[in-house]
Amino acid sequence: MHVYEPSPLSGSQVGERSRLVLVVDDGRADMMWPQLRERIALRLAAIRHRIRWISLTSGDRLRDLPAAVEATAVILIGDVYFDQDDLRVMRQLVIVATTPWSLPSVDHLQKRGILVVDGVRGLCQARAEVALALILASLHRVVPWHDAMRADPVQPACGTNRYAFGSGSLRDKDVCVIGGGFTGYKIADLCAAVGAQIRIVDLDSNQDELYDELRADVIGLDEVPLTADIVVIAEPNRPAHRLILDREMVNALREGTLIVSVTSVLGIDVDALRERVCRNELVWASDVRDADWLQGGDPMIGRDNVIILPGIATNTPATNHEIADTLADNVLQVLDGGKPLAWDLITAHSVLPRLDAPSGTHLLTAATSQSAERRTPGHGVERSLRQE
Repeated sequence: MHVYEPSPLSGSQVGERSRLVLVVDDGRADMMWPQLRERIALRLAAIRHRIRWISLTSGDRLRDLPAAVEATAVILIGDVYFDQDDLRVMRQLVIVATTPWSLPSVDHLQKRGILVVDGVRGLCQARAEVALALILASLHRVVPWHDAMRADPVQPACGTNRYAFGSGSLRDKDVCVIGGGFTGYKIADLCAAVGAQIRIVDLDSNQDELYDELRADVIGLDEVPLTADIVVIAEPNRPAHRLILDREMVNALREGTLIVSVTSVLGIDVDALRERVCRNELVWASDVRDADWLQGGDPMIGRDNVIILPGIATNTPATNHEIADTLADNVLQVLDGGKPLAWDLITAHSVLPRLDAPSGTHLLTAATSQSAERRTPGHGVERSLRQE
């Protein structure tokens, strides 16, 4: 266990209203999200409350931390396990703010009246931009041409377009975005701006009006193979949705379809995808943190109809700052006597039991909130936190 504590406030600065904000990570924060610590400390520095950052090591539990007893707010970073035994110790707790990778069990928290918010909003812009980059790079065969230039810059030979994909323009393509909320909206917005036809699969709730300004059609998952030129798997709002391209769906996609994955875990039947990709029937571009399927190598790696990135959208300084700001803003609001931002709030009924997946299938299970449905994503969030 490693404890980091920002410069302590003097007694006059702390005062009688001082409460403890406990920031707990899984020991990988500095490696995975190096700007989070500094940004969270900076955002919380002006408040009259104590801040303590603890990095857990193997076997450490929240309930064993001396600071847990007096913590009023907890910010969880990474895969931090949090159960009812931990909660029993934390009698002063009023809010839990969590990264999209460390969603605790919500029901027992909310039975105690403890607020739960997440930082998924901080990821959305970066994921949307990476999705657009992957789409354009695939359409224009950027990676094969780059490799050809490296091999022979005078007479580059990229070869023929061996997979049955159409023109290199996004304009007029039929783009189906699977997964509603902030990320899905931003991806749809970017694609619509260049003239693509947008269709949305949103299994969280009926939010047709959210996409009216994009002139997007809201369709069912079974309708995707009928028209889609490009299928983008974005993050769902409720992690329990079995929002996947299973074998049947992968096999139903038209030849030449481009699949783009910008999620925390893969969300596709890997075996079915591999079969069709290696037959040059599908194009796949991915920026996903989950790399279990890569163990031992994979024949899809290195193909000119595949782009694989290791989740770069989540690791930029800007994304780290957005996640940190989202978490810190909510904690500040609550400690200042207010309420968390409605679009970041997680409720018990929005987090359903995870469904079991068939062999070879990776579910979309990252922690996300239903709150993005409460307002039109893409509008700026005004931060007007009162500091005393």
